[in-house]
Amino acid sequence: MNSYRIAAFALHNRFCEVFQQAFLNNTQPGGPSHRFFASATIFFAAATLLTVGAGNTQAASLTSTPSSVSFGTVAVGNKNSQTLAIKNTSTANVTVSSASISGAGFSVSSLTTPFSLSVGATTYFAIAFQPTASGTFTGSLTLKNSSGTALVTVALSGTASGSTSKLTSTPSSVSFGTVAVGNKNSQTLAVKNTNTASVTVSSASISGSGFSISSLTTPLTLSVGATTYFAIAFQPTASGTFTGSLTLKNSSGTALVTVALSGTGSGSTKSLVSSTSKLNFGNETVGQSTTLGVALINTGNSSVTISGVSISGTGYSVTSGISGATLAAGQTATMNIVFAPKSIGTFTGTVTVISNATTTAPAVAVNGTGISSTSHSVTLGWTASTSSGVTGYNVYRSTSSGTSYTRINSSPTASSKYTDGSVASGGTYYYVVTAVSSAGAESAHSAQIKAVIP
Repeated sequence: MNSYRIAAFALHNRFCEVFQQAFLNNTQPGGPSHRFFASATIFFAAATLLTVGAGNTQAASLTSTPSSVSFGTVAVGNKNSQTLAIKNTSTANVTVSSASISGAGFSVSSLTTPFSLSVGATTYFAIAFQPTASGTFTGSLTLKNSSGTALVTVALSGTASGSTSKLTSTPSSVSFGTVAVGNKNSQTLAVKNTNTASVTVSSASISGSGFSISSLTTPLTLSVGATTYFAIAFQPTASGTFTGSLTLKNSSGTALVTVALSGTGSGSTKSLVSSTSKLNFGNETVGQSTTLGVALINTGNSSVTISGVSISGTGYSVTSGISGATLAAGQTATMNIVFAPKSIGTFTGTVTVISNATTTAPAVAVNGTGISSTSHSVTLGWTASTSSGVTGYNVYRSTSSGTSYTRINSSPTASSKYTDGSVASGGTYYYVVTAVSSAGAESAHSAQIKAVIP
């Protein structure tokens, strides 16, 4: 880009030399010098256009969000900070060599130069307004490259009120995020007297649809350094984004503190899912029982009530405590399923959760085998694996120590115990267990145990 300018300036200098020589040598009106002057003028204009055209290619290669910053009204001595997002919207990497700011009370932080932004990259930093006197102030922030060309300029403005704020709020603004229509989200505000004298709050007003305040009675007097706590809530009646503010005033109507409020109302969703869709109880001695847990998770944004459980299959039941439970958005409850076979054989079934969720009811397929309580058997137990992703266990048996193991369960059992009912009197057996992931990957063998059948 700069080479065009250099060329244009060279042509401009050459034109001046030629024009000076021609003017000195030709003084007749209408003579060659005047014609040459006209031609040179055209040449100079073309050179000027070349320079301007080259300059126009130096378009701003960075954009700012927001494109300008208004800090609103800030009490003298107080500080209001906002975040700027600067993005490289050009087709090449951009290096910012310097940052300059103008205007009384404005400052920038969290920005170190030089820095480079790759194509499409964004950097974030803070810009603040902290007035020292009353009035309206304007300024600008300019980022430049190494040649001093402005890459982006952000206009700044703010107004300073005549007196310092007497109260501060923590947090200084409240965002309720996304709340389902009809639901209520409450947060606690801490308002502190940072003045050097007692302050009396005579009134509290709130604006914006869906916002409300509770646990605050006015008038209220706060001594120096004292803090009061109260609740502010957002309960939307329709979908959309809402903004508002809470303002505390003294008896003369002067605002002591103002807190910005925001929240989004969304359609109500009720969704209930289970942590697994199947459970294998393995072998269980007739008359004994095994209990396995399934997590039920409310993945919607509204409360879900579980009204009951439907069970098919012989030998299965669910312990009390799950029916009638209400799960708030994001909450989890455990449903304990029990397998207690009353006879020998393999039993399958389904446990289905009934609720007011709008999604398909969670259903868990169950299977287990009842074995004889009178024949010889070996009951194995182990500590559950702490590795993530483990969904079950395989049990292996051999009649030779340390070798020739054969798996004896048809599919991985979710339980941490297993009963082998196919052993013979007088036999000696060796067992190992492996952990199995949802992808079917299997761990190394556990330590071997030995069982001698009388």
